[in-house]
Amino acid sequence: MAEKVGYPISSKAWSETCGRAIDWLANAGVGLEETAPGRIWLDQNSEVSLAPVYKKDVGTRALTNLKSDS
Repeated sequence: MAEKVGYPISSKAWSETCGRAIDWLANAGVGLEETAPGRIWLDQNSEVSLAPVYKKDVGTRALTNLKSDS
């Protein structure tokens, strides 16, 4: 989406739920890093994200850890 590439339905859904998703992650204890206004990333040193966010399976591992804490 930042590259102006994306499906309209997906982009709309993301824009409508992104804020809630960020709040949920923060409330679940996920480390977040805001590099600029509105540019929020998983903290590279977070207990949930043990690798750079662009590496394979980081999202899957984060969700698994969050579900196990619920």
